[in-house]
Amino acid sequence: MKPWTIIVAAVFSWHCSVPVELEFESDYTPKVVVNAEFAPDEEWMVQLSRSVAYADSIDWSQYVLTNASVRIHDSQGNMESLIHMGKGIYQSPASNTPRADTRYTITVNAPGLAEARASSIAPSAEMALVDIREVPSADSTNRSFRVRLRIEDQPGQDYYSLAVQYLRPLCQKEESGGWEINAVEGGGTSAYSTRFDSDFPAMRTSIPDVNDPSGAWSSEAFGFIDGQAYFSDRSFEGESKLIELALNVPHYEALTPHLQISVANWSEELWFYTEYLFLNYIFEPNIFEDTPKVIYSNVHGGLGVFGGIDYEYLRFDHKGASWNEEDLQVDMIQPCTQ
Repeated sequence: MKPWTIIVAAVFSWHCSVPVELEFESDYTPKVVVNAEFAPDEEWMVQLSRSVAYADSIDWSQYVLTNASVRIHDSQGNMESLIHMGKGIYQSPASNTPRADTRYTITVNAPGLAEARASSIAPSAEMALVDIREVPSADSTNRSFRVRLRIEDQPGQDYYSLAVQYLRPLCQKEESGGWEINAVEGGGTSAYSTRFDSDFPAMRTSIPDVNDPSGAWSSEAFGFIDGQAYFSDRSFEGESKLIELALNVPHYEALTPHLQISVANWSEELWFYTEYLFLNYIFEPNIFEDTPKVIYSNVHGGLGVFGGIDYEYLRFDHKGASWNEEDLQVDMIQPCTQ
């Protein structure tokens, strides 16, 4: 062990600085670091780098892996070789995409580094709109709705997130280039998250809160302000679950309410990795505690995560009629008309 001494300016109420001595291994062996989140119908993309021992300043561009062999195998024995596209990013040359409910294994071989291997699956997400109904709103600038959704769960443990967005009619101001709410039809739209409440008490605002029920948080007081909630199928495994959402959306003259609700089914690997990122917040007071925290990794022989996730999207208006992004010109903002 080679001792490194770092002076940390820990400012307390009496304005003192305390020296903290940390020890790091002098014979550190670098490993392959895999960063890959895959989803059905999205191209394979994997980012690779080489791990490094602690240093005061690191130019991460010097540690990306550009000459690795990257292969992905599925459970039927098919194999896909990825090609380096630059800056440590590897992609599929044939635009092949992962499939839901299929286990994939990634193998990475890089000169001078041990082989890294990991496997995961993108468990399918299934959700359907049951109905939407408008309810009286106390605010004339908003319209209030109750939306009922049905999630079809698979056997085995599943981890979910649910997000709610609505469309704003926008146009682009020629003078400043900024956006403003459009008063007439046309001009394009953009999706924004909206707060919602739910009758499903297992929903939480973060992944750690789902895995630790002792930190129960009720949506009754504040709702899910950022438009997203997390939950598991602990109470309805292998069955269907009816969930009701209560939400408000702004009233626009140029556009009736249009909603987009998505549910994601996370692989265990991606869920646990994300949980550890929440728990190991680097600026918390005990970052230099006696027992260093270890980030979850499912990469054998290396570090990082290889994890799958599947998304199901419902897009409907205030009457339950479906819409598509092209017809509503989502993210295709046009100049404002006089």
